Amino acid sequence: MVRKQILAVIVFITSLSILVGCSEKTPPIPKITSDKNQIPVTQSSYCWGKLGCADYARGKTMLKGKTPTVVVPESNIEVSFDYKPAPTQIAVQQFQDEKTVDAPLVDGYFKAPKEKGVYYYGLSGDWTTDDGKYSKGSTSSVFVIEVQ
Repeated sequence: MVRKQILAVIVFITSLSILVGCSEKTPPIPKITSDKNQIPVTQSSYCWGKLGCADYARGKTMLKGKTPTVVVPESNIEVSFDYKPAPTQIAVQQFQDEKTVDAPLVDGYFKAPKEKGVYYYGLSGDWTTDDGKYSKGSTSSVFVIEVQ
């Protein structure tokens, strides 16, 4: 009788672990807003648990045909993840011609450019172990804004 109960518990826990592990259909996607207006993001490269790794084109290539979100010059653009735990590190880069320039995050915000125009960005989030030695997962996204 005790063996049957133990076996039932093991089967239940194993089934639950499989269901929970398979529930993630996408890696975490950032929430990016400016003046409470959400800026759409496009999933880019990632390495995430049972989803494995995927490598996508970088930079402006993934944003062809995407409509830029209009923002005010020098407005605060907020970057966050609804996923818990929060990423260990978040980085934002602006794609300029053939190079990237870091867009410094301060308290989860970066500033939109002052000059009018269309600007392309990439964002990466990394989750590491507490000691920082091992990756628990990473994801990147791209988005486009238009300063008017």
